[in-house]
Amino acid sequence: MLGKQEIVDFLTKASKKNAATYSSASEARKAVDSTFAAIQAISTSNKFDRLTIVGFGSFRKVKRAARKGTNPSTGEAIKIKAAKTLTFKVSKSFKESLK
Repeated sequence: MLGKQEIVDFLTKASKKNAATYSSASEARKAVDSTFAAIQAISTSNKFDRLTIVGFGSFRKVKRAARKGTNPSTGEAIKIKAAKTLTFKVSKSFKESLK
């Protein structure tokens, strides 16, 4: 599993594919934290339903309706409350680069 620290490490260490973007881990951590905070702030804002980052993908707010489910441990029927969540769809160009 990749976490925030691995992103910071990637941004501070040069490799064959990329040159080091930040000279210190603290600069890289500020950039990563700021980026995640911006995505969260925009996503929780009522002004926008979608956040699109060209060449990366888009985040979209969705409402999930209340529904019936099953407790996997007991097999008992349960009610699942309605909820708001965020979905992510990778961009076409990013998806093609994964092949």
